[in-house]
Amino acid sequence: MTAGYLHTCGIQPPGAAWCWGNNGQGPVGDGTVTDRWTPVQVGVATTWLAVDAGGFHTTGILRP
Repeated sequence: MTAGYLHTCGIQPPGAAWCWGNNGQGPVGDGTVTDRWTPVQVGVATTWLAVDAGGFHTTGILRP
């Protein structure tokens, strides 16, 4: 689990990434700038190894 300024992300086994929170700059990663107060899955990948959040951004590593 990782937290940015106003958003949070985590990985749920087997490897799906989920984020929620203030999305004004798009850090939730769902392709919108709509605030998400319940978790939304980031894309369709289920091979996330890690996610890390900064102030207004999120980054992640996918398993090859």
